[in-house]
Amino acid sequence: MVQRIIISADDFGLSRGVTDSILETFDKGALTSVSLLANGESVEHALIEYRERQQRLRLAVHLNLTEGPALSPASRIPHLVDERGMFKYSPVTFLLVYLLSFPARRRRLREEVICELGAQWERVRSDIHVEAADGHQHVHMIPFIFDIVTTLPGVTYIRVPTEPFYYLSGNVGRYLGIHALARFLFLILGQHNRTRATARGITTSQYVLGLLFSGCMNLETVSAGLSALKHRQAGIVELIFHPGMAKEGELQTWRQGRFDMAWHYAPARVREKDLLMSEQFRQLLNAEYTSKR
Repeated sequence: MVQRIIISADDFGLSRGVTDSILETFDKGALTSVSLLANGESVEHALIEYRERQQRLRLAVHLNLTEGPALSPASRIPHLVDERGMFKYSPVTFLLVYLLSFPARRRRLREEVICELGAQWERVRSDIHVEAADGHQHVHMIPFIFDIVTTLPGVTYIRVPTEPFYYLSGNVGRYLGIHALARFLFLILGQHNRTRATARGITTSQYVLGLLFSGCMNLETVSAGLSALKHRQAGIVELIFHPGMAKEGELQTWRQGRFDMAWHYAPARVREKDLLMSEQFRQLLNAEYTSKR
């Protein structure tokens, strides 16, 4: 039985276009939460707009170690960034670098992650009350990084992206691709990380929807996912969406590093936005579940 559903939009604050698109989705749709990129181009604008909605809208920090510019000086985190201060590892390469490093380098990596995540957390927390955290590209699920996240001051909730298995015909590529592999890996890591969080009194999501069909969620995928949870002790469930689309000319700084630019202009983002603002989506949620903020 699902106790609570959080309907979340990632990448809040990334750019003005992405942020305004997410805000419109909240103002006119079923969105209940936003995850803010503290190193985004439009953080100030995002926080100003959030303050006007904070009584109705939940905020999480979308901790980032894989794309865009770091908040810390490159001299303090040389193992995480290139000479321009841009993050240089994907989540997979980050994990491999850590696993294949000698103890001294691992220790240094941990110290630098503590430095940068602390800077991102405080960047948001210094302006507004925040208790929830998750990870850009789910990098926070790497166990040593997850442990660091649990020590952030005031954190009471962390997203653990474990998704139930359900099958939709005509989507074979999704079940054989990178998203399916990530889904399987997070099921393994999820139990370990959730146990660590619980031991420190931190709440986590029990399940999420939006991994296998990340960036292309529709009414069918949401319905199938919720149906798979009907007879489980699901607790808190997060539905992850990306309804924000960047405008032309934005994200010039981010283009200088490793960054999937096309992803932020994908038409599927508009379709997710339309879904969240649709009456059919509201009816689906209201049919058997109570959405709480």
